[in-house]
Amino acid sequence: MKLTLLGCGKAAGQKLVDNHYFASYLDTSDEWIRERSGIVTRHWVDGEGALDLAVQAARDCLHSMPGFDRSRISLVICASVSTDEAVPAIAARLQDRLDLSSDILAFDINAACSGFVYALETARALLALRASGSCALVVGAEVLSRKIDPDDRSNCFLFGDGAGAGIWTLSDGDGDYFAARTVGGRDMLSVGHTEPIHMDGRAVFRFAVSEMSEVIREVLDKAAIAPEEVDLFLLHQA
Repeated sequence: MKLTLLGCGKAAGQKLVDNHYFASYLDTSDEWIRERSGIVTRHWVDGEGALDLAVQAARDCLHSMPGFDRSRISLVICASVSTDEAVPAIAARLQDRLDLSSDILAFDINAACSGFVYALETARALLALRASGSCALVVGAEVLSRKIDPDDRSNCFLFGDGAGAGIWTLSDGDGDYFAARTVGGRDMLSVGHTEPIHMDGRAVFRFAVSEMSEVIREVLDKAAIAPEEVDLFLLHQA
């Protein structure tokens, strides 16, 4: 059985923040930020929370699937490190806001940048235990503008607020699904409950450049695919 995407949706903070905002109070410039990150603007919330973005993304996803029977959703997973409250989970709130069946599994995953990937892997495993035709709503939602140190010129411009949602099911066929993991670097990035984001940007960059290329080679080898056969690589933005 293979994991199949039936529909997807997105949401972003309503406030558009450009690089000149940071240049207005920090020793930086639009050119400096562009050269080092490629970022020109980012979306920040304006009163919304991670739950609000998750709901918007999920509704956008459902809107893209006219005629879809919501009763097929038996699992809701949300990946986030910036939940609005410890309990209940965003996933549980989604079940209520979307008027889904109460007879479903709904929980959050906190795994930072890997969260959505872990959520997909978890959904795939749990769907195999559910009734045939069951679907999983998987959401990633972050409001990191509230977690940054606005005076940390090394990384305050890197983070935005947004959410993505997808509805997945298992279908016949083997599918070309491969997973690879790397380890290490646990102290390069941290998000505390009350402290702002701490990130060793240079270490993260070195780690990403070296390890990501190795992981890509490993996955391509498992799939028996040459790099030139791949039309598009979608990488975590860093």
